[in-house]
Amino acid sequence: MPTQQVNMGKKPMYELQKYLEKAVKVKLKNMITYKGLLIKIDMYMNTYLQNAEEFDESGKVMASYGDVIIRGNNILYVEVDNALLP
Repeated sequence: MPTQQVNMGKKPMYELQKYLEKAVKVKLKNMITYKGLLIKIDMYMNTYLQNAEEFDESGKVMASYGDVIIRGNNILYVEVDNALLP
């Protein structure tokens, strides 16, 4: 009986690991956005950003931080800033 390969798609954690030390935008469920350098992301999607800035819904900078840790269950999505990629 031939075996059939099933494409499970790309796993988000493995995809995001490729962008460590790159600029990302993290949108939270409360519509607050953080932009910073992706330093670490774990299997629960807890995210560690360096040189992070916090933006409100209109895109206005609310605060600038050195380091930020975002709990994974608050994240709506993570977007890689393609403008800053080589």
